[in-house]
Amino acid sequence: MQKRFRIQKKLLIPYLGSILLLFSLFSLITFMTIRDLVRDAVTGEAQRLLEWDASEIRGFLVERGRIPLTLFKDPFILDWFSHYNRFRAPIQNDPGYYRFTALCRELLASDSTLNSVYFATDNTEEYFDEEGRYEQDGYFVKDRPWWHKAVRINRLYCELGGYDYEDSTMAASLQMPVYMQSGRFLGIGGIDIEIKTIGELVAELKYHGQGQAFMINESGDVFVFPGYHPDLYYMRPLRRLDDVFSAQGFRELAREMMQYQKNTFKFVHWNGTHYIVFFHTIQSNQPYFRWQLAFMVPEKLVNEPVRQRTWAIMQWIFLAGILIIAYGTWRTLKVLRPLDALASRLHTIANEKSDLTQELPVFTKDAIGQTAKNFNLFLGQIRQLVSSMIHHTKDVADKINHLHEDHQIITESGKEMSDKIGKVANTSGQMVQHVEEVMLGVKEVTRLSKQFLDVVDKGKALVRESMQSMGNMAKETVSLYNDMQRLHKESDALINMVKVIDDINERVAMLAINASIEAVKAGEQGAGFSVVAKEIETLSMNTSNANRQTLAVIQTFSESMDQFKKDLQKMKETMVQERHSFIAISEMFLFLADQAHHTDKAAVQMHIENQQQVESLQLINDSIQHISEAAQQVAESISHSSEQIRIVHEHMQALQKSADAFKVE
Repeated sequence: MQKRFRIQKKLLIPYLGSILLLFSLFSLITFMTIRDLVRDAVTGEAQRLLEWDASEIRGFLVERGRIPLTLFKDPFILDWFSHYNRFRAPIQNDPGYYRFTALCRELLASDSTLNSVYFATDNTEEYFDEEGRYEQDGYFVKDRPWWHKAVRINRLYCELGGYDYEDSTMAASLQMPVYMQSGRFLGIGGIDIEIKTIGELVAELKYHGQGQAFMINESGDVFVFPGYHPDLYYMRPLRRLDDVFSAQGFRELAREMMQYQKNTFKFVHWNGTHYIVFFHTIQSNQPYFRWQLAFMVPEKLVNEPVRQRTWAIMQWIFLAGILIIAYGTWRTLKVLRPLDALASRLHTIANEKSDLTQELPVFTKDAIGQTAKNFNLFLGQIRQLVSSMIHHTKDVADKINHLHEDHQIITESGKEMSDKIGKVANTSGQMVQHVEEVMLGVKEVTRLSKQFLDVVDKGKALVRESMQSMGNMAKETVSLYNDMQRLHKESDALINMVKVIDDINERVAMLAINASIEAVKAGEQGAGFSVVAKEIETLSMNTSNANRQTLAVIQTFSESMDQFKKDLQKMKETMVQERHSFIAISEMFLFLADQAHHTDKAAVQMHIENQQQVESLQLINDSIQHISEAAQQVAESISHSSEQIRIVHEHMQALQKSADAFKVE
């Protein structure tokens, strides 16, 4: 009985709990949906009433707005006021004046909602209505605020008036600027209508005979609140009604209404009752106005249908839940009866000394009966497996004994192999040390080779500079030698020129002597010529002396030049020989530099190869160390395996005893 209750607890409670949970969620969604639908239907009906009343009010004002639009486009009125300029002059016998007042009275008689029809002139600043011209002294229309507002707005608009305490009426004006077709401004024309007509439309707004409506203008001031004296509310800001009526929520309502949102509502508390306030904008461009109509509906009128529908839904949901629980319980118990029988049979099999020959009875062909049939097949397979296990257990036990003996031999061999691997690892470590010492020597050789290579590179640079300097010096020597030869030739030419001058000078001296002889022969007539001849002779002697000195200097310079030429020739020959010797030395030095570069490359290559040898030996040494560690682990594993084999042998013996306990035949 306890097991049956446990099965019922595991199957029945989760099953029914899931159904109840889903049903509860469905019921909750259905309840919320129907509640919202009912609330939307109720609020929608109130909203439609509000919109209908708002359209009636708008239609009333638009219809009255056609009166000034039509009246003040009459050609007669435009013509008469365009020519009127007699300020305060008698006009009682003026037919135009009489016709205008008669027309205004006819309009008032035809429409009871009209209080007055008026026109204010621009040129005389006078006021005319159905009673005639306003004759009060000091009254000028341009001094009135409504005149300036009408001029500023410059179109037909609705202006709320004040409260008349004499006849307890409230009025509003529909007024507009009036122009001629030429564009000339004539004045302001309009009509006065009673607010009570709009108030009656607002007062008729009820929902199932209950509710309270009111109106505010575009500034948020209340001008219609049926059922209360205008002193309490007229042209008061809506937000102040909390103080006037000892209410709550009008301040938030005023802020929301001034945002001119559609299809919205707020909650207020007024006269001890909670209200839902719906509001709608009433606006027009011809005439221009923008008001708000609000409708307060008692909250209970909205919530009562919702509550009734909710109670009915809850009753149906409760009844449906009871039916679902009853049906689920009956169905679950019917399914659990064969399962109880199956559990009892399994208990018997489990407690009859492991008897695998006793099978379960099969009563039905459903899923439970198929389970019993499959369990019987499973018992048959277990019997075969147990029989095979008993047979193989004996063979495994014998083989484990042989394996244990072989395993001891392997253990001893593993220990010997581990010792040998340890010796190899020590030898490998010594090789690595020797190779590292060689590597240090190679590094030193590489360092010295790099230093020598740096010195050789510097020597190569100096040799190249010296070769270039010697080449330049040889070129300058050859150039100097050529200049000396050219100077020697010019010196020879100069000596020849001096000799020519000397010959000429000798001839001049001879001519001077001949001239002196001729002067002596001439006597006194040749005295002057004799003086000239002497001067020429003296000049010839001086010139001869100068030529001899110049010739001596030139010959001395020529001899010096010849000696310098010989010395320069010897220096040239010496420089050529030294250049050839320096070229030979340079070639040997360059060969030595090339050999140094090859030596450096060989040293670097040897260093790289030696490093690779060290790395290879290090890898070999690491591998040997890993092999040694692995061999030790293998030895330990073999030792551990030997112990495990012994334990397995003991377990196999215990398993053989347990298998003998099963009854399979």
